[in-house]
Amino acid sequence: MLRYVGSGVRRYVEAPVAVNPRTTWEFQAATAGRIAPTTADGSHPPPRTRRLWVFPPGHRHGWTGDGRAARVAVFHFDAVPEPLRTIVVARGGLTVDLDPLETARLDALAVELGPQVAQAGPLTALVEQRALIDLCLIALGHLPPSALPRPAAAPRRLVEAAMAWYGEHLGEGPGVTEVARAVGVSVAHLRRLFHAAQRRSPLAAMREARIQRADDLIRAGELRLEHVAQLCGYADGAAFSRAFTSVRGTPPSRWRRRAH
Repeated sequence: MLRYVGSGVRRYVEAPVAVNPRTTWEFQAATAGRIAPTTADGSHPPPRTRRLWVFPPGHRHGWTGDGRAARVAVFHFDAVPEPLRTIVVARGGLTVDLDPLETARLDALAVELGPQVAQAGPLTALVEQRALIDLCLIALGHLPPSALPRPAAAPRRLVEAAMAWYGEHLGEGPGVTEVARAVGVSVAHLRRLFHAAQRRSPLAAMREARIQRADDLIRAGELRLEHVAQLCGYADGAAFSRAFTSVRGTPPSRWRRRAH
């Protein structure tokens, strides 16, 4: 889900973005002018133009420039698909040069997504998914094939099957044991499969899927939070609120007010 989109002229030397950990995935591009991410000690690489940076949640950074105006496109998402997630987490961030067509596409994406953030419509989810795919393809398209992870076909298929089954039975609150049984493997082997395919545990993947489903239901705005908790397999509203707050950093009731 898209949480923020911004674009236009920035003067990051005059108005720098402070170094703070992000709670979402951040894509920021300099489509004209020069910018650079900063660290807690104030250091930064040389400001670059026609450049895209991708950082995972929890990454501590700010933004600066070269003293002149820059045009940027900024996108914050709750989650990103594989293989971008694995690559960015392993590296602690990803940055690639952009060609003129890509810079134009990023500027256009920011303009297209602005109204979707301001007022969600019936096609908002599809528009956001298309934009995220475009961003991922731009970021990954500049990497050599050797830099892209190539998990074995069997682990990938079994992981996909496990997550599909989990999504279909989410309301029942299945655990790792039930998911492993559903795809016909042991819990230990399921953990190995997830680490081979996604470099994370099945529990982490399930937690992310659960919160994302809750997030989508909250954003739809048609269900009471107690019903959302039930559909996502939580024992009660309190358990749901604790789990959601631990991931999103704010209670679901407040998250709903922000989303609407």
